[in-house]
Amino acid sequence: MNRALLLATAAVAILPAGVTAQPAEACYVRLEPATPVSIPLASDTVSSHLGIRRNRAKLFDVEISLSTPGGANCTLTGLARVRGTPGQEGLAFPLRRDATLPPSPTGVPCQVFVQLTPTALVLATSEEACAAMPPCGGMIPVHGQRFELAGKVEPPDKGPCFAQR
Repeated sequence: MNRALLLATAAVAILPAGVTAQPAEACYVRLEPATPVSIPLASDTVSSHLGIRRNRAKLFDVEISLSTPGGANCTLTGLARVRGTPGQEGLAFPLRRDATLPPSPTGVPCQVFVQLTPTALVLATSEEACAAMPPCGGMIPVHGQRFELAGKVEPPDKGPCFAQR
């Protein structure tokens, strides 16, 4: 099976040709480790999530929300394309740079990639460009974050992904 198709199948429910419906989507939730007792939080459960929703044939809305037990939160969103060589495809989207910040010294935007493994969706970043403009302000590492395929919420509209539908 083509890896791009496998990634899309793992990420979203692919609709048969000619079927018109709301964009297919998937939501993966990961509970974070327990919060130390000394750090009060509004909720007892801290979770991160990865949402992928088909926008067009080869475009996907991606929403990544990362949280830590210490209270740090970060949300990254973007319009992703399928990228990569055959067998190594993944979803990729550039992070938008805050207009109030100076231009990136590399001139290259920081990109986030969603790669499929046999058991998880794994986030990666374009290392050099993201070092100049760290996602999440550098408070939460994005590169290497994993969302296990077993964490998929069914149906996706019952999960936290794309909450502002």
